Amino acid sequence: MKSLLCVYLLVVTGFLSQPVIADPLKQSEAIRLVKSGHILSLDEILILYPEMLSARVLDLELERDGDEVFIYKIEFLMLDGSVREYEIDAASGLLIREEFEE
Repeated sequence: MKSLLCVYLLVVTGFLSQPVIADPLKQSEAIRLVKSGHILSLDEILILYPEMLSARVLDLELERDGDEVFIYKIEFLMLDGSVREYEIDAASGLLIREEFEE
């Protein structure tokens, strides 16, 4: 009985729940979020990171991570031939993660 209660509490508190998976947004929703000021536009993000301006965008996603957290995932081909992937908070423009591929 005690172990059944522990399992129930784990499920109720979320310890056994599925992990949250980021949800890609449709273009219309992204436009609405930019116009309403909830997130920065891609142009505003690129201004914050000048090294990205001279690179070529290979892939771009805007994802919802949780209720009100939006993340730009951008993959670039840099001038030196390397590939870099950035995760950037779409609301603040803060760099969350940067990954290099040679």
